[in-house]
Amino acid sequence: MSFSCPFPSFQKIFIILGGIIFVIGIMGINGFLQEKLWEAQHQRYYAEDQISGIIPEGKYVRPTSIGFELFLADLFWLKTVQYIGGNIFDARPALYPFVNLVTDLDPRFTKAYEMGTTFLEIDGDFEHAKALYTKYQKNVPDDWNAYYKAAYLYFYYLEDYESAIWNYEQCLQKTGCIAGAERLLRVTQTRSGKYAVALDTWTKVLQNPATSEEDRKLAKLRIEEASELWLLNTATVQYEATGKTITSLSDFVGFTFTAPHGKQVIGDENMITSPFENNPYQWDAQKKRVRTKLF
Repeated sequence: MSFSCPFPSFQKIFIILGGIIFVIGIMGINGFLQEKLWEAQHQRYYAEDQISGIIPEGKYVRPTSIGFELFLADLFWLKTVQYIGGNIFDARPALYPFVNLVTDLDPRFTKAYEMGTTFLEIDGDFEHAKALYTKYQKNVPDDWNAYYKAAYLYFYYLEDYESAIWNYEQCLQKTGCIAGAERLLRVTQTRSGKYAVALDTWTKVLQNPATSEEDRKLAKLRIEEASELWLLNTATVQYEATGKTITSLSDFVGFTFTAPHGKQVIGDENMITSPFENNPYQWDAQKKRVRTKLF
């Protein structure tokens, strides 16, 4: 009579355990590889966004597009919009290469020029903004906005009055140029209407029904900034006319002066505090005016 053990042999147990360990190992390796693959794709995506050298140049893309330039321009424009939205509060070093590529593929893509120059100005990248305006005017010479917006850059940010005047004059020669351009040209020619130009421009942004909520918030802050700087620099002339020397912004607190609109104003703490924490008002003793890093 033979006796059989009701339990499996040690050999079978080892085979079963080995199989389980093998399956778990394969699953673990697969999960590890999937995670590394995702990280690699994630890093590549942001590398393309952050490192301009990876973005192809139009002179290489256009010859190989074989008739699909506009289609590729739309694809890269979607990527550009995603890049701007994904870095709305951060630096955007790849913005110009993106917009430059899009406008190489579609030279008359006005929305790309308009949006690209606006965000380049906000980023303080004025040299690339100038380059994009030059390209805009060359490729879409009949668009008055190419000159109107460029004039704003030259006058508001760069204080290049001659270039601003030339652009306003070019705008007035184009069909559809807004009536305000003639008034802004006169203001620019006086070289004293910097803040009036800023107020006029940002008020139009605020009143435009197509303006996004985010841009409305920015416009309100810019209007506040321009209004206060106009007041402070008006007060500067009147303060120094009393024979006193301005040493700091606090000198304006309690000082009574006549504002540009003709009313009497008493300076206070709010007037000397910029709505932008990262771009405060400062007294420029050399030029004898109140300014910011960008204005």
